[in-house]
Amino acid sequence: MALRAAAIVALFLALLVQNAGAADNNSIRGEGAKRTSYGLKIVRGNDDRRAEPESELPIAGLSLLRYMQSVENAEFDGGAYSADLAEPLQDMGRAYQSEEKHPQAIVFFNRALHLSRINEGLYSETQLPLLSSLIDSHLAMGQLQDVDAKQDYRFRIQQRVYESGDPALMEATLEYSDWQRQAYLDGFSGNTYRRVVDIYDVNTRQIDTLEAADEADPKLIPHLYQRMQAEYLVSQYEGEKEAEFQLNLTGAMEPQFGLSTDLAAQRFQYLREFNYRNGIKTMQQVVTIMEQQEGPDPVQLAQAKIALADWHLWWDNVARAVQSYEEAWQLLETDGSRLTDPNALFQGPVELPAVPVFHPGGFSPVDDERAHATVLFDVSRAGRVRQLEVVQQTPPEHMGARVVLFDMMKEMRFRPIVREGKVVVAESVIRDYRYEY
Repeated sequence: MALRAAAIVALFLALLVQNAGAADNNSIRGEGAKRTSYGLKIVRGNDDRRAEPESELPIAGLSLLRYMQSVENAEFDGGAYSADLAEPLQDMGRAYQSEEKHPQAIVFFNRALHLSRINEGLYSETQLPLLSSLIDSHLAMGQLQDVDAKQDYRFRIQQRVYESGDPALMEATLEYSDWQRQAYLDGFSGNTYRRVVDIYDVNTRQIDTLEAADEADPKLIPHLYQRMQAEYLVSQYEGEKEAEFQLNLTGAMEPQFGLSTDLAAQRFQYLREFNYRNGIKTMQQVVTIMEQQEGPDPVQLAQAKIALADWHLWWDNVARAVQSYEEAWQLLETDGSRLTDPNALFQGPVELPAVPVFHPGGFSPVDDERAHATVLFDVSRAGRVRQLEVVQQTPPEHMGARVVLFDMMKEMRFRPIVREGKVVVAESVIRDYRYEY
């Protein structure tokens, strides 16, 4: 018995050693079907991968002193917890924010937020502009954990105050999903699978609610496309924790092992296992909804078929990808309109994924643009680079940079072109890329 116990303990310790480098319990090890560096390590020269976050700070006219006087007057008239004090406090915060005095702005926004909760409850709509202003100031100061918390709280309120199907809730869901995607890619709190699951599930909840009322509701489409971005993230996940083991020793020194997994981990394992199939179902649902509309837009329908083909090609299912690309071309060829040119859908090869799902958001430093190169190559019918030549490279004659470039180009997949209804080889493609090495 003692030998058995010792053997089990030794096995457990070996597992601990094996997982010693995987301390983050928000990660799961898993192998995706594909690997790509596009959007992560290499981007087109004209591809702005780190757009500045939009922020409006509309305050002008009055001085900070005048705004402070408004706050003091409101506080004198109604007391420290007067509902009438919230607006002057917000104006004061925006005044400081417009002068990039964010610590002071945060103080006033938080006071206004506290008053809103006291006077209108924990989930009042009046908190939303205050939370958005706080997010802007915390972002400006690089306080990403605070931004993360405010994003979560703002979205909880939005889900309570907006009805399902409300365009405002749709926009809120898409904005929240994009924050989670950026936070995941920039990795400021660890590359955790939980964010990917969250992106998938918040959109799935909206999809389920809208479907219950009308399976052909076009309001489903933005959420389906957003869930498709989550499918791409799932396919590339590289992070890292094996299932945890718990060791308990009884009084008789009998080791007892329990496999410890949480619901998010189980959910993510499911998404990984059925990643390819789920992506197909999502894009086929977009196509079906569009086809069921009265007088469907042939261009949007063709683009949906192209997005479905991209997913097939992402998984190297070339035959089904080619079929969908050619169906998209045929849609515009036979739609009876002179205003739609099927060749416009395929003006040149497109790096996959065609959406900027892997582009970091730009709120944490990214060491990129260390090299750039102009390259000449062909793209095969299967979307692979062939006959690659470097026309120009910076730094020049740097073999390490060149080897990395060739490796990246070999891994990349491209949407091929269609001519006269058939997928063909794209010859002499010239592109400029910025990349890390």
